[in-house]
Amino acid sequence: MRAPLFTSLVSLFLFFTCTNPDPRPANSPESGIVVDSIEAEPPQYVIRQNRFYHLVAGEPLADAADRLERGTMNEGEGSYTVYDILGDDGERIGFVVPSVTDSMLIGDIHVTTPTAATEGDIRVGHTFARLRIAYPNVEVRASEIAGRTYAYTKNKAFRLADFSFSQQQIDKEEVPAGTRISEIIIMDQVRTAPLEI
Repeated sequence: MRAPLFTSLVSLFLFFTCTNPDPRPANSPESGIVVDSIEAEPPQYVIRQNRFYHLVAGEPLADAADRLERGTMNEGEGSYTVYDILGDDGERIGFVVPSVTDSMLIGDIHVTTPTAATEGDIRVGHTFARLRIAYPNVEVRASEIAGRTYAYTKNKAFRLADFSFSQQQIDKEEVPAGTRISEIIIMDQVRTAPLEI
């Protein structure tokens, strides 16, 4: 009689200690766990340090003429010259802004395609939580343009989609873990923030 009672008690103990006490799904916002939905496929394009698709800030725009197409971007009341970055199949994978010190040189390089990844395997569309794992020392700052916020590493800025803050300096703990990255910017070395366009 003692053996079945002991077995029943052990079974109950294992049931309650091994089940998930939190009935919410792991991917729900209330659980505090966010799983990225982007597939872990090898990137088509690689962002390495200050280089993307053979483009480097500070080098002549003319050297990259075969990969760039001149265009104009309208922002607010002004328009700016930009150069679309054309990928392997002629698709737009980002854009380049001329340097603020010399309009004949490459300035900020804006990567907008999710098929490109940094050396920490961060892509457009990934979450802020994943960014913090890859780059634990990121600093978050609001831009001068209302509604824009960036996370900064040594030479990159990651634009955070749908997140804005009124203060210039932001505690990274205040950024929701599920906030998505909408752009990866390799910054011109003469600047400490991306050119606001």
